Amino acid sequence: MLQMIIPLDIDKTLFNTDAILSLINNTLFLQSLVKINLVSGALYKKIK
Repeated sequence: MLQMIIPLDIDKTLFNTDAILSLINNTLFLQSLVKINLVSGALYKKIK
C-alpha cells in the first residue's frame, strides 16, 4: 500500500511545482509586457 501512495504524492508535488513555475513565468511575462508598453508610451510622448 505504501508503495502505491508514495508515487502519487510525488506526482502531485511535481505537478504543483510545474503549476507554480508556470504561474511565475506568466507573471514575469506580463510584467515585461507592461514594462515594454510603458517604455514605448514614454518614447511616443517624447516624439510627440
